[in-house]
Amino acid sequence: MEQLTKDEEEARNAIVNDESDARNALKKAEAAEKEMVIQYEQECSRVGDELKKLLKEELQQRRQIEDEQNDAMDEIVERAVADCQEITNKQLIEALVQEEQDKRDAIEDEANDAFNDMLSAEAEELHEVFSGGMDAIQKEEKAERDSIAKEEQADFAKIADLCSDEKKKIEQALQKAAEEALNANIKALEQQERDERDAIEDEEKDGLNDIMSTAAEELHEVFAHAMDDIQKEEKTERDAIAKEEQRELSDIDKLCSDEKNQIEQAQEEAFIANVNALEQQERDERDAIEDEANDAFNDMMGAEAEELHEVFSGAMDAIQKEEKADRNSIAKEEQADFAKIADLCSDEKKQVEQALQKAAEEALNANIKDLEQQERDDRDAIEDAEKDGLNDIMSAEADELHKVFADAMKDIQKEEKAERDAIADEEKKAASAIRDQGTKEKDALQQKDDLADQESQDRAAIEEEEKSARMLISAKSGPSLRRAKANEAARNAASLANLEKDEERARDDVAKEEAKERQDIATQQADDHEKTLAIEDERAMEDVLAATRTYSYTDEYKELMRQNVGPAKNLPPPPPFIGFSLAEVVKEGVLMVDGLYKDGPAYQTGIRIGDKLLRIEGVEVRTIDDARDVVTRRCRCGRVTPITLISPENKQYTVALWIMTADRQHMGQPYFFDVRKHERIESDVKKTVVEGPELLETPRAATSTTPRRSRSRVESTSPSTSPAAARMPAAEMRERRGHHTDSTTPSRGTR
Repeated sequence: MEQLTKDEEEARNAIVNDESDARNALKKAEAAEKEMVIQYEQECSRVGDELKKLLKEELQQRRQIEDEQNDAMDEIVERAVADCQEITNKQLIEALVQEEQDKRDAIEDEANDAFNDMLSAEAEELHEVFSGGMDAIQKEEKAERDSIAKEEQADFAKIADLCSDEKKKIEQALQKAAEEALNANIKALEQQERDERDAIEDEEKDGLNDIMSTAAEELHEVFAHAMDDIQKEEKTERDAIAKEEQRELSDIDKLCSDEKNQIEQAQEEAFIANVNALEQQERDERDAIEDEANDAFNDMMGAEAEELHEVFSGAMDAIQKEEKADRNSIAKEEQADFAKIADLCSDEKKQVEQALQKAAEEALNANIKDLEQQERDDRDAIEDAEKDGLNDIMSAEADELHKVFADAMKDIQKEEKAERDAIADEEKKAASAIRDQGTKEKDALQQKDDLADQESQDRAAIEEEEKSARMLISAKSGPSLRRAKANEAARNAASLANLEKDEERARDDVAKEEAKERQDIATQQADDHEKTLAIEDERAMEDVLAATRTYSYTDEYKELMRQNVGPAKNLPPPPPFIGFSLAEVVKEGVLMVDGLYKDGPAYQTGIRIGDKLLRIEGVEVRTIDDARDVVTRRCRCGRVTPITLISPENKQYTVALWIMTADRQHMGQPYFFDVRKHERIESDVKKTVVEGPELLETPRAATSTTPRRSRSRVESTSPSTSPAAARMPAAEMRERRGHHTDSTTPSRGTR
């Protein structure tokens, strides 16, 4: 008995040591995984720093290009302004010089003509009156010339006064008209520039938004493909590890007894729960890292767009200020020229001044139009250059980011593969330890059986000795000998009774220990089961929320889905409802959608009459029995399930369908679908229909009234393996080869 107790204690100690070793191995694996996550975060930060450096260099290059463009624009504007000023000054000076020359020539011609006329008249008068007296005539002529000169001086003074007054009025009117015309032109130009600047800014914003959305979509697609490949590899490796574990566990099951099987099952479930927790933690950390990377990239791109917008706005403001200053200087020079022209003008120059003013206005308008056209051309050239530069920069950034993310994903895959290999090795070690532990327990049980056999043999020997003693006593019939043999038999019986009591106490202790261990294992199993259910509920809720974001459910359905309300777990599950019925196409061996509830869950995800059902929850279905079996085992109300179909255009797609119920016992619940309030549509031709009897009472519409609208679909060749599922109504009507048969409807618990 002592040897048996020691062996049992050693076996228990070995089990405890193995469990502690397994826990230590798991802790080491978790620590290694944390270190790898830290290394991955450091690598991500390093990649982010490199991206920031690249972006800074690109910003510097872009600013240098913008400075060069601004310098070129300034040179073009200065050259154009100088050319315009030179042309205007030359034209004005030439016009003024020509006008003065013409006026001088006219005055000289008039003076010569008057002088000649006067000389001829005086010569004739002198010739006529010469005989009358030269002195009297000369005196009279002198007096007359003096009076005429005075009168002419007075007339010239009056004319000069009148000319000065009229000249001032004309100058003021011309200056006022020129200022008004100039202000009107300046206001029109400023308004036009503001409109053009607003249009350019809107185009820039739209272009930047398009570029950002395109780059984000490309990165999202690249990252999604990479994550799909990683998930496929992880699934393949997990399946291989699961197969290896199942093979090892089958070997262990052959070696161990029923109690050992219970212990191993508990340890296996605990180990699987730990592995699932580690995998969930890996997925959560990977999602967090992806979200951080996406947020960092979006922040970086938004900051870059704001910097580009600020730089371009500053450049446009500087160009506008320079253009306004140039226009003001041109206006001032033109006003000075007009003032000079007004000072030089006299009464006889009114018509010339009007012509000059008109010519100057036309020249000014022509120059302004040329400047505006040149400014528009320069602005268009600058915008084209900026757009080309932005496109080149964005394409280069997208290529670099794609390379960086591809390298990072390769490193992550290598690290995850190394982790999975390490975990697989640890699992193999744990399985080997469990197998060794089972062997030890089997040896202990064998020793226990050997001890029991030895005890039975000892008891048989003692009984044989008692028999021989009795025979000897009866033969000799001696009182002393009989007393001695009786005492010896009594002692042997007492020792045997004590041995049986000790053995019974040892067995009771072992039974208590085993019962305690079984109770602990059952408690651990219950805790693990609750954790597993909680994880499954969390994953199912994530699938429901993802479906509300991805698929074209209405706002009312999205609000119901986000409530995350499901049937009570302690009650039988309600019959599911998926919103469409199926027909069995006998020739092709496929299931076809032949009935829909308008605005039901299936209709909102894009399923239409004529689509062929391929898989439910990843399980291929070809007959109604297959579909019912899959639905019975996998579908739950209030959850989503992936359903894969193919359209009449041979385009395969997968939808996440929210499962409801049409059972009126659950009226008022978010997952209840009232078939009496919705319209039902059916195909014109039926072969074999899967339909519930209560669903045939609603009005029906032809398929021509339900056009296939654009829908959100996830194109794939294999659906995801979400724990949520969908069910269909369970009643069945069959029409095959002209024969009509009705089958019985199963109970609601088996729908």
